[in-house]
Amino acid sequence: MWIFILWLACSGNPAQQLPPEALEAKRTLVDDLTLRDPQKVSRSAEHAAQWEGQEPHLDRLIGDALANVLMNSEDGFQLLMANPAPNDPSWEKAILAAASRTADSDNMRHAWSAVGREELPFGHPVVGQVARRMRADPSLDVDVMEGALRACMLLDAQPPVGRQALDHPVSPVLLDVAGAVGATQVAVSRPIFRTDPSPQSGRGPLQCMKKVWLEAGWPEPVPRALTIALTNGLRKLFVDVRVQEGEVWAFASSDSVAAGRWLEAMKLWQTPGGPDLVREKFKDGLWAVTTTEIAQ
Repeated sequence: MWIFILWLACSGNPAQQLPPEALEAKRTLVDDLTLRDPQKVSRSAEHAAQWEGQEPHLDRLIGDALANVLMNSEDGFQLLMANPAPNDPSWEKAILAAASRTADSDNMRHAWSAVGREELPFGHPVVGQVARRMRADPSLDVDVMEGALRACMLLDAQPPVGRQALDHPVSPVLLDVAGAVGATQVAVSRPIFRTDPSPQSGRGPLQCMKKVWLEAGWPEPVPRALTIALTNGLRKLFVDVRVQEGEVWAFASSDSVAAGRWLEAMKLWQTPGGPDLVREKFKDGLWAVTTTEIAQ
């Protein structure tokens, strides 16, 4: 069905030449969409709507206004989908944001496919939480949705058993050093507290399946427990952290060897010339096996 709609939109009659008044209305809508002020966009979109169906670019602008500023997300999404422009970054951004605001997994699947992006688990509970935020704030775009989904995908992958003991102080530098030891993504989380607002309320932090994702990274003050997750794109590492007598300690991990290297890099990072030393020592990442380790 969606393939047919895309073919129909791309193979229809050539767009008509808009009259001067319509061109002026289009320019005004473009300007107002830059600022995303709902009152201004409402007026300019309503004025431009009398020429809807006469030019695909104008229809895309109206669709963006409806979906991503005026929060009539479903209608705006359908209008954007019916007027595709796969090589236009503004259309790609608008269609992904529109689909995200609908929180409909089918819409999101079609949009991500239309722009050639990797499909994500659009049925995840965090989608509805992010969509509520996006419907309340026209400035938010698809990066917010993808960031939350990817963070939850990583955090949800923590194995429920098999943790290995650690006993080492830890600091926010652990996050600073992550990129230098091969991390492509890091996510920080805490347990879900009974005092947290319902995830359906649109308030409070975003909740993954079992943990709250801390979007800002290392929290201050540190709650009673944290989980820090790291991936290099192929392997994942989880380090559990807790506060003991006012000190923050790493006490368990899914891989004590890789975690030990990460903690070693954290300490080295803070020494003179530390960042360069870390990048050289861990240039092959946390899971690289050295000749010495093979011999042992």
